Amino acid sequence: LEGAIAEEQELHARRLRAIASLFGERLKSMRAKLDEVFRRCDDWIKDRVRAENDAIKAAIAQIQAAAKDVASEEETVGDISPTLDLRRRSSMMLTASGVGSPACSPMSSP
Repeated sequence: LEGAIAEEQELHARRLRAIASLFGERLKSMRAKLDEVFRRCDDWIKDRVRAENDAIKAAIAQIQAAAKDVASEEETVGDISPTLDLRRRSSMMLTASGVGSPACSPMSSP
């Protein structure tokens, strides 16, 4: 009886080693694929962040250029009342950025 139990235990131990070996290889393969997915996601995120930062820099450059245009025009126009000056500045900045175009203006009628 003890011999039969020892034989069964050895059989179970062999089966467990085979199962561990099989699933160990599968887990290694899955881990390698998962690492590749994470690497590709990291690259994609880096590219998106870089593109977004470039777009922000371009928007800032446009706003700065519009502000310079407003400042240079103020020098050529001379004295203007503060209310008109403020309206003109905001209008020029919006127009320079493409927001205040006549087609988008709430005052324009078709």
